[in-house]
Amino acid sequence: MGEPLRIGILGASFNPVHIGHLRLALEMRELLALTYVDLLPCALPPHKSATGILPFTLRVRLLQAAIQGIAGLRINPMEGEREGPSYTWDSLQKYAVGQPDARHFFLLGCEDFCTLPQWRRGLDLPRLADFVVVSRDGAGGERFSQAARENWPEAVPCSPGVASRMVELPGARAFALPGGTRLLYLPLTRLDISASLLRRRFVAGLDMHFLLPPASLECLETERSTVEEYWK
Repeated sequence: MGEPLRIGILGASFNPVHIGHLRLALEMRELLALTYVDLLPCALPPHKSATGILPFTLRVRLLQAAIQGIAGLRINPMEGEREGPSYTWDSLQKYAVGQPDARHFFLLGCEDFCTLPQWRRGLDLPRLADFVVVSRDGAGGERFSQAARENWPEAVPCSPGVASRMVELPGARAFALPGGTRLLYLPLTRLDISASLLRRRFVAGLDMHFLLPPASLECLETERSTVEEYWK
């Protein structure tokens, strides 16, 4: 019997997908020795207005173009197959039931991690998967630790357990939960690319090179008239 699968999950609206998303997914895969990372596009964000969000099928096409030829990244369109808001609870439950022998790692920003009490069954979510938290400025460790202690008082500090080649990752933190999952903070500096800024630049006809994967940008240009209807 081989090693169990270690699956990363990066959920976002991907409106549009950009290089910051892809770099984060690839670095998480390397640091945590993940088998692969699923990019999980949100069909109907429960915490955001649906105004200005491209159709789900178009966002999936942009993702498909973005990851072409990149090993270790996949797309999971499950949220487009459900009706109603795309709740993380429903998606992680489906992963847990469908892949009971795998270990799942849900990736999110420190800002979102601190708002988990406002999510549907937010405090129960880390019992379905390890939660991997990153900060935009790489300096969110104290915020992470404070939120972990306040929201999961039963959690105890533990080793981050990152991949051996990156064991010396200064500032990494982790807490273990009673069910065997962990809350993990990795102080990586995320590429600070704003999707809202990208949308404004695209509509204004400004240069988008080196912000989006070239194949995704080509797809956007091909669909410019449709895209502009949503992003104006």
